[in-house]
Amino acid sequence: MVGKDYVSVVREYQKCIDRDNSDVVAINKALFLMYLRDLSDSIKVLDSALERVPMAALNETFVVNLCSMYELAYVNPSDIKKTLSNWIAFVAPDDFDTSCTRV
Repeated sequence: MVGKDYVSVVREYQKCIDRDNSDVVAINKALFLMYLRDLSDSIKVLDSALERVPMAALNETFVVNLCSMYELAYVNPSDIKKTLSNWIAFVAPDDFDTSCTRV
């Protein structure tokens, strides 16, 4: 990371995910994909984390970041954010702040 070799960092995070796909720290891979200007794959990493380990990955900061990426990647992000919001309402604990999706 210090040398800004983000390709290697992404590769190392992928090794962590391959070794333990419940490792939510490895979702930092999405951040480095953003540094590499790979918004599409960054979104895929976060979406995949929600599918693999929803209760570990599901927090307001994570959702705000994902929704921000949707806003950058899509012309009309409201449909995908609405889908995410409906899913969150179904699986999240009662105290989860669903306004973080900014729908």
